[in-house]
Amino acid sequence: MSDSFALPAPGDLERYERVLPGSAERIVALAEQKSERDLWVQKLLAREERLTRLLSYGSLLIGVSGACVGFAAFFAKVFEH
Repeated sequence: MSDSFALPAPGDLERYERVLPGSAERIVALAEQKSERDLWVQKLLAREERLTRLLSYGSLLIGVSGACVGFAAFFAKVFEH
């Protein structure tokens, strides 16, 4: 993901906590939420990629099948006489 969120160093977290009690827990919770969201987005993108690949192969199969039917119809007409 382009917008990264890195946890502050432990010493920095300790200083934040001294200045604003509860802030270290909030920062860690924010990092956990970001991690969960990133994982969800990665799964969604992987699913989209699989679907795109499936649709591409399906389109290719339909195109090749159509070409085979066309050739068969053409040759059936040619050899009909």
